[in-house]
Amino acid sequence: MNFALKYCLLFLGIPLLAIYTTNQQESVMPGNSSHSSSYSKNDDIPASENLFIQRHTSVPNTLTKKLKTIRENFKRINAITNWSKVDTTDPGNALEGSEAMLFYLNGKIEKISATYLGETYRQIDEYYLLNGELSFVYEKTYHYNRPIYYDSTAMKTTKDTEYFDFKKSTIIVYL
Repeated sequence: MNFALKYCLLFLGIPLLAIYTTNQQESVMPGNSSHSSSYSKNDDIPASENLFIQRHTSVPNTLTKKLKTIRENFKRINAITNWSKVDTTDPGNALEGSEAMLFYLNGKIEKISATYLGETYRQIDEYYLLNGELSFVYEKTYHYNRPIYYDSTAMKTTKDTEYFDFKKSTIIVYL
């Protein structure tokens, strides 16, 4: 992970914890019947699995307003089904291949989604923009139980007990 991405994750990490806390508090308010277990329609881990985040924290009002803007932008972008333009490119920094997709709406980039593939992992990075500036970063990495080429023949040859099985991947999510 490059320095800029680490900085963005560090900078956005604390506000994103507050987003989660705010969402959890809103979902248990009387009269609110929306109990969605996932905050996005695409391949996400349910928010209930993020057990490391405490539900009750105090968040300054100004931060709450900023987080509301980030959350609304995230939902707005993920609700778009007809993009004006989608460019695909290869960032070229993964051993087994990579692809970046730039999503445009009315001539402005709204989202960048990059996938990086390796023998032992798949990483998906999503960058959400608001008014031309980075608003939110989502990263999901699958660490495979064995390299992708490690089939039952390789398992028997090396007297191993497992072969590559995507379902046995360890998943790490950074918000």
